[in-house]
Amino acid sequence: MTHAEYQAKQNGYTQSLGDLLGKLLAHSPAGDNGIWPCPCVCKYIESHSSQTLKQGLLDGVFNKRGVYLSTGGRNEKLLAEQYLFYADKLISWYPKTAIILKDISKMWRRESIRESEEERLFF
Repeated sequence: MTHAEYQAKQNGYTQSLGDLLGKLLAHSPAGDNGIWPCPCVCKYIESHSSQTLKQGLLDGVFNKRGVYLSTGGRNEKLLAEQYLFYADKLISWYPKTAIILKDISKMWRRESIRESEEERLFF
């Protein structure tokens, strides 16, 4: 247990810590092979996986995109494919990380459908 985890547990902030760490890890670099996230982050996720860490990662990945122009779901579909590709590459070595990446892919797939429907209805 790290000092931060110990302090969070002692003060009742365990969930907040997981959420914040997930959001922070969403901005981590890719590995030398171009696969995101890098191995040290994958190892951390494998040993510290929690629902709050996962949700923080999902939120962080979604929010790091920032402001964007709608493409009718096309860009979101590409993001979904990208995260699924990462998950497929990592599943053998980092299964918990791969599951989270698949959930991120599903998030972008849902967003793609929503964007496509919105374009169809309003444009």
